[in-house]
Amino acid sequence: MEGGLDTEVSHTSSAHATAPLGLALVAGSLRNAGYTVTVIDGNGEDPYRVNTFDIPYNSNRLSTKFKMRTAGLTPAEVVSKIPPDVDVVGISCMFTHNWLADRHLLNYMAEHLPKHVTFIAGGESISGLAEQCLKQVECLSVCVLGEGEETAIELMEALEKKTDLTNVKGIVFKRNGIITKTAKRNRLRTLDDLPLPAWDLFPVANYEIHHNLPEKNNAPTLPILATRGCPYTCTFCTSPDMWGTRYFMRSPQNVFNEMVWLHEKYGTISIEFYDLTAIIQKRWVLELAELIKSYDRKIYWKIPSGTRSEALDQEVAKALLESGCYTLTYAPESGSPRMLDTIHKKVSIPRMLQSIKGSKQAGLYLFINMILGLPGERHTDVWQSLWFIARCSWLGVDEMHLGIFRPYPGTALHNQLAQQGEIQYENDDYFIDSIMCIEEAKSSFNNKNVAASWYKFYYPLCFVIFFSVKYVRTPSLFIRTAKNLYRGVYENRIERFLLYFIQKKRNYWFFPEQAGHAAP
Repeated sequence: MEGGLDTEVSHTSSAHATAPLGLALVAGSLRNAGYTVTVIDGNGEDPYRVNTFDIPYNSNRLSTKFKMRTAGLTPAEVVSKIPPDVDVVGISCMFTHNWLADRHLLNYMAEHLPKHVTFIAGGESISGLAEQCLKQVECLSVCVLGEGEETAIELMEALEKKTDLTNVKGIVFKRNGIITKTAKRNRLRTLDDLPLPAWDLFPVANYEIHHNLPEKNNAPTLPILATRGCPYTCTFCTSPDMWGTRYFMRSPQNVFNEMVWLHEKYGTISIEFYDLTAIIQKRWVLELAELIKSYDRKIYWKIPSGTRSEALDQEVAKALLESGCYTLTYAPESGSPRMLDTIHKKVSIPRMLQSIKGSKQAGLYLFINMILGLPGERHTDVWQSLWFIARCSWLGVDEMHLGIFRPYPGTALHNQLAQQGEIQYENDDYFIDSIMCIEEAKSSFNNKNVAASWYKFYYPLCFVIFFSVKYVRTPSLFIRTAKNLYRGVYENRIERFLLYFIQKKRNYWFFPEQAGHAAP
């Protein structure tokens, strides 16, 4: 379930349903091992319906007028789809901001399903906060840590045979109120041998469709994972805790085979790589690009560059574009060399700018990911990031994702803040903060060097600078934006904001009873 808080300022539920690759991989492994698997994608089943309801939570700082919003099925509808002879129910919680909704769903299912049902949970957020989750939800028995394919099979075997769960590596379980963490499981290495994700169990037709492809396509975008882990140790990232720092790659041929399978079985021509750091070896990505180029049908794909932008030169960018890669994402996170060192982000700003220039000259559509509010950030660091953003825009970067730092469980920064007492679990403020938008009056920040009021100024300023440079550099964009707004569509964040603003004003003028309810 996608969770959010309903306030007078913002609406945070997901606007699109994205395919849950982790669940599909675990479902495929369980089915391959002989288990009967039913999947209920609560968000994907009805992604554009939003439910607002009261939900129990405990907050020291926030008003009780907040309500929970979830996109998709209600808890009652989820329960109605669960087979009556079910023995084990598992949920996935990837992000901290979903936990309050998932906790509510678990408690609701426990009230309405047979008492013998065992509830388990997995995902990145669960991996980082397993003990807290077990303490907060009475019915929750087991949390799976990290990769779930092998663990899920061994856990099912142990539950079926009623053997001691301490023999199952990579879990945290609760029995008679006592929480036990088992030995760490070794990483999966032979990734080519894993079963394909069980997309036939999911409502793939409801997943997000990218209409900005070079040709018309109404098939959903489906994801793929070509690599696992990341050799870097960024302090804001969950990868070291969830995956580990050992980096394993599937063979280019194996990845290509799955892409062809996705196209031929589900008709998709748009494939998104969910890798943390996909481009480590230049030879690997060139080989994959050649295989895709050799296919007699067109497949479009998008990929994150990860940290090693020096591996992405103009030769690689040209090969990516010729093979149908239409979007590439860079993740500098900050334009301050000092902050990059602080968060252990192994990025060379000059090399990244050179790589961005080459990728744009090759014709790729480029994103950059940036973060504001990292602990220890100073005003000078923010201004360096603003200058970096302007340079990226001038080099032709098409879009920017700008996030406000939130300490994800299991990260080095989260653990540091918890040790300092800035993160506590006696109430739900930590989970509520993960949902709050920057515009909200009580939105909190984990940086003592820059006041919250300054971040509320810097956040829109980043977008103003990025898009001002972009439109000054390419004046024809003004005409294109005007046409898009007239047609009621958007291609970038600034057009999305303007369209939302226009819709909101139109509702205010012509439909006063709907004012404030236009979906951004």
